[in-house]
Amino acid sequence: MKKHVFLTCLCLVAVALLFLTACNNDDNDHSHHGRLAVEHLTHINDNLHGRFAFSDREHETAMWIVSQLIAMGHSADNIEMQSFHRDRLPDGHVAVDAAQRDYSQNIILTVPGQSGRIIVVGASYDGLRYGGVSSNAAGTALLLESAQNILEQEHHYTIMYVFFGAGMLSHTGAAYFHETLPWHLRENIMLMINADALLEGTHLVYGAGYNQGDIPGANAVTTRIDIAAVYVRETYDATINPIRNMIFSNNAHLPFTSDGHTVMFLTSFYLPETGGFASPIHRSRYDNLEHLNANWPDKVQNNMRQFAVFLEQVLLSAE
Repeated sequence: MKKHVFLTCLCLVAVALLFLTACNNDDNDHSHHGRLAVEHLTHINDNLHGRFAFSDREHETAMWIVSQLIAMGHSADNIEMQSFHRDRLPDGHVAVDAAQRDYSQNIILTVPGQSGRIIVVGASYDGLRYGGVSSNAAGTALLLESAQNILEQEHHYTIMYVFFGAGMLSHTGAAYFHETLPWHLRENIMLMINADALLEGTHLVYGAGYNQGDIPGANAVTTRIDIAAVYVRETYDATINPIRNMIFSNNAHLPFTSDGHTVMFLTSFYLPETGGFASPIHRSRYDNLEHLNANWPDKVQNNMRQFAVFLEQVLLSAE
């Protein structure tokens, strides 16, 4: 009898240990989010600062992005280098003195899905003379991590990762990509996601919607995005919240908003005591990892983790 009780207790303990191990493994399965992005971010901060539009360093960054995509296992056949001339710059915009090239470039990675419907995920990769980590190495790093993880994930939609050149100059690369996209592809876009200024503060936000008479409209896609945000907040202790009118921000997603597409803008803010929103790091001499890590030791890792988890949930959500 005692032996039977002992074996029963032993079995219960074993089941409990298996349960706890499964829970811990589940946590560990998601603890990697943002790690690859931070590694890419660190490389850009240390080696690719001064990524002025139309400069040799911007072109060097573009080639590095392509090399990373191929090293992950993406086929070169699915990667396009889309060049555009500096005469595409809007009136009043000129390349800075550091620019040495007549052309900038977008890098387009197409990852086929089960459906021909398309999600465009974009971020500008050029920057200023500083590290340019919030603007916008962080967005670039987020896309690189997502592009690597998607190789091991089943996804319904075709995903186009687009690294935009000349983003600092009125988002010229994003406008050129949208303008030259063939109609049969443009009509199949069900969502455009843009990531920029991800390290400005601890207030992480997204704007999702479409242009419904100059107000943010909602549809089935934005509903799925909101459900994903709730799931991420409840499951991963995330703090990402919606601000609908962000879809009208002057950023890389704006050509898609203006064309009637559903968009989602990922960004972050600092909330000063005087009220309103502020972006103290964006395009400043403080836009480097050394300053960010010295003043907010956990912000880079935390922000990148939350955005990585959220982006993954949106990309993998079923139709």
